[in-house]
Amino acid sequence: MLPNPASNQVEINSENLQIQQIEVFDITGRQIAIPLSSDAHPVLKVYHLPEGVYLVRMQTDKGQ
Repeated sequence: MLPNPASNQVEINSENLQIQQIEVFDITGRQIAIPLSSDAHPVLKVYHLPEGVYLVRMQTDKGQ
């Protein structure tokens, strides 16, 4: 995931894995709705999030 930290968007490079689902959570465990592009290298749009720590869970064709 690049860049880190980010203020506008984060690109996800999953190498040869196909990303099927991405979930983002704040530090309290609350799931956050994030717009996600659907191209080969998905981009999370994070411009609307306040500064903080976020956790990302990805489901790929090989599992989580």
